[in-house]
Amino acid sequence: MRQLWAPWRVDFIKAPKPSGCFFCEAAKASPERDAELHVLARTEHCLAIMNKYPYNNGHLLVAPRAHLASLIDLPQPATFELASLTQRALRALAATLQPHGFNLGVNQGKVAGA
Repeated sequence: MRQLWAPWRVDFIKAPKPSGCFFCEAAKASPERDAELHVLARTEHCLAIMNKYPYNNGHLLVAPRAHLASLIDLPQPATFELASLTQRALRALAATLQPHGFNLGVNQGKVAGA
């Protein structure tokens, strides 16, 4: 069995976990803090954020600003922006990193890693 090993993630694994949601913190913060919070792009309803402890180069997160438990609950304008911002992120990654492919996923709920 091959195991994924990302040793730079050890700091994250061993560190105390914040009590709040980092997406909510970034969404509420002023754009002046974007570099500090690793925010790449903001839209009215969504954010694109670089993963502070990535598995791979280019690992980023696109999320709605609304703190909802399920995509089912996301209003249509936010759903459209989520898809549009994801496309924008894919274009930027394709242009800069020229990967052979992309892995897109949704983590919804604690057992899914979210």
